[in-house]
Amino acid sequence: LDSRKVQPGTTFVALVGHVVDGRKFIASAIKKGANAVIAQACDVKAHGTIDIIDDIPVVYLDALDKCLSEIAGQLYTYPDMELIGVTGTNGKTTITQLIAQWIGLVGSKAAVMGTTGNGFLDDLKEAANTTGNAVEMKNRLASM
Repeated sequence: LDSRKVQPGTTFVALVGHVVDGRKFIASAIKKGANAVIAQACDVKAHGTIDIIDDIPVVYLDALDKCLSEIAGQLYTYPDMELIGVTGTNGKTTITQLIAQWIGLVGSKAAVMGTTGNGFLDDLKEAANTTGNAVEMKNRLASM
């Protein structure tokens, strides 16, 4: 999703965003070593078409933004887990920390994702954003 983070052997996903069209960065991602590109189709007729750019397949999918989470879920495997979502204006960090501590008291493990970081309470990793995109979220879940 971010061509600046592409490393050799990774797949680049090019979405049409509200401000930036990620498809503008396909060539850059390929130059950085992307092994494939999944790009949002311009229209329904382009769905399923494949271009080859510098021997790299570029697959176009309609409504990629709506199915990206499902695609990421197929790429990242993670154990069957119970998830709890906490929403609201204030207090989310406090509530998630308390829930994780309570779960720990009964002998289970709990991780958190939020402004204080991601992971288990005794080993939180700094987060660039409070909520990541679909691929980042699936990756985080797989690492817990």
